[in-house]
Amino acid sequence: GGAGVHRTLGLDGRTLSYWLAAGQVGRGYATEAAAALTRLAFEHDGVGRVEIHVDADNVRSSAVPARLGFRLVATRRRLVNVGVPQLVERPIRIYRLTAVTYPRSAAAGARLEAFARDGTRLL
Repeated sequence: GGAGVHRTLGLDGRTLSYWLAAGQVGRGYATEAAAALTRLAFEHDGVGRVEIHVDADNVRSSAVPARLGFRLVATRRRLVNVGVPQLVERPIRIYRLTAVTYPRSAAAGARLEAFARDGTRLL
C-alpha cells in the first residue's frame, strides 16, 4: 500500500491519498496513515484545509475520512484511470477538514509519531 499528501489545492490546502493491497484492508492502516498525513498538513505545513477524494462506491475508503472527522462536502463525477488506456467517469466523494474544525477532530487526537527521511521528528 501507500499514502501521500499532495499540493493540488493551492498553497493553503492539501489532498490526501491512500491505497492498500486487498489482503491488508480492514486493519486500520489507511486510517492511521490518513491521520498522520492530516496532522502533518495542519501542524507542520500550516494549511487551512485538507481534502480526501474517494470513489463513491468504495465504502471502506469512505469510512476513513468520516472516522477522522472530515465532512462530506460534495459528490462530483470525474474521469478515473481503470486501465491502460481506459478512462471511465466515476462519482467521487469529497471530504474536507478545515483548520477551524481540525483541533476537535479524531485526526488531531491520533496518537502517532512521524519522522522525516533524515530522522528528524515531525510529530
